[in-house]
Amino acid sequence: MRTLVRTAAALALIVLLAEVIGIVNRWASKRFANNMAVAVRHKSAQQAQVTVVSVAQEPNGRWPKEMRDPVRVCYSIESFASLASQDRSFYETTERIRQAADGPLCRVAHTHPQADSIKAGDHLDISFTLENGGHISVSPLSRNGQEL
Repeated sequence: MRTLVRTAAALALIVLLAEVIGIVNRWASKRFANNMAVAVRHKSAQQAQVTVVSVAQEPNGRWPKEMRDPVRVCYSIESFASLASQDRSFYETTERIRQAADGPLCRVAHTHPQADSIKAGDHLDISFTLENGGHISVSPLSRNGQEL
């Protein structure tokens, strides 16, 4: 009789342990899938429209002579509408805080003739990728599909 009770208890313990392992495995798989989804979103280029805040001539002494006279274009991102809803509010909030502390984002543009005609209030396009902590990595500015 004792052997039967021990066998039944061992079998119940094995079944319980298998169930716990299954629960942990499903949790880990779901977490991994969520982390992979975030990683894919972060590696994908996103698009946004920006508004030019200011444009200023850059001193040409820092640039090779064969380059056009560079201009420093400062801009603010209008919205993160291209982002998935679960990311959008986080990155919008982080960008508002960053902009309040550091001011608008700026880029030096000198590779395209349209760079000379940019003025405050113009709308340009950017591509960006998401970084950790709410930061973004911005590619060069473009206007009408032409990189500036």
